[in-house]
Amino acid sequence: MPPEPAPPSRAKTLAIVLGGVAVAALVSCLAVALLLKTVVADALGPEQWRAGAIAPADLPRVYGVSLPARPPLMRSRVGGFQDPIYEVLFQLPPGGEAAFLSTNGLRRDATGEAPFGPGLDEAKRELRVHQSGGGPITVTPLAGFEDLLGGDGGYVELFRSGALLEADGQTWVYLVAFGT
Repeated sequence: MPPEPAPPSRAKTLAIVLGGVAVAALVSCLAVALLLKTVVADALGPEQWRAGAIAPADLPRVYGVSLPARPPLMRSRVGGFQDPIYEVLFQLPPGGEAAFLSTNGLRRDATGEAPFGPGLDEAKRELRVHQSGGGPITVTPLAGFEDLLGGDGGYVELFRSGALLEADGQTWVYLVAFGT
């Protein structure tokens, strides 16, 4: 009768088991990393401007302003990861600037800062899509926004700002509300 093969040593068995566990862990980590990369890229990527991301009825709650009339064109988007950024861009009807500003207690502020966020450049690009001519875009910050305080009044829930964008005889309003 031939002799039986010697059983594998404990060290060899342990090395094979640990190697298998390491390979399984590495494959699992790579799969989770790929999934997270996809989810985070979607969450952090710029939201596209579209009609209806923010309803006109939500403007008083989100921005503290109301529209004097239905704007000829309104585009909006909601972005951010943990802290939301609400942006809206709408065209005022001809001669509607004074009514919009007075109704909402806003004023031109040539010495103020442009609205928060990288969205202003993207809003200008969106305006170009709908602009009737190709003239330069003038940006004038607006003053008079009140930040939305949280329920206990001890923190700011939404920082609000805005600007007028003027081009080719058209006036557009760009509003931003940044959540905390």
